[in-house]
Amino acid sequence: MMDKFIDCLINNNHKCLVNSGEATEAEIQAAWEKIWEEYCVLLNQPNYKIILKTLQNIVLYESKLIAIDYCMIVLSRQYSEPCIEILKKFGFDYKFDFNDKEQFDKDIQNVQSVSKITLIKLKDERNNYSNHLKKTQSKSRKETDFDKTFISLSKFMGYKVSPYSTTVSEYCSMISMIKKDSGYGR
Repeated sequence: MMDKFIDCLINNNHKCLVNSGEATEAEIQAAWEKIWEEYCVLLNQPNYKIILKTLQNIVLYESKLIAIDYCMIVLSRQYSEPCIEILKKFGFDYKFDFNDKEQFDKDIQNVQSVSKITLIKLKDERNNYSNHLKKTQSKSRKETDFDKTFISLSKFMGYKVSPYSTTVSEYCSMISMIKKDSGYGR
């Protein structure tokens, strides 16, 4: 409901998203990010596309690092053609000749060294994501701004619109209707 959304946005109280049971800080943050993403998509926020691209890069780099790590674990114990194929697809075009143990170890060390670039890219993308998210969320919003919006929505809709019974999706749809009706959303 919008009351929880407003509490999260204005007061940074993401714990209000937990209805029952317990959730980790990471789960709560992930839930808030999903809600914020829905809000941005529904209201066609301009920074959303940048945020989405940044999230895609984060997932790409995380997946790549996980795959590399697993391949390195396997290759440290035994030869694995599938792992070598994965590493080669990621651009690690080394010989990986298990019969030449010294060269094989060097190839593995090279993979570890070069994969640190991906780790640096991941950290950069996470920082970019955090910065973009802060920009879109920190536009000096106050609870009174939402109060005024709900009053306007009630007037436009012809009935009382309450933050306690209105979902984020419904709220965004009403805002879009007002924009369209006023010619602002065309």
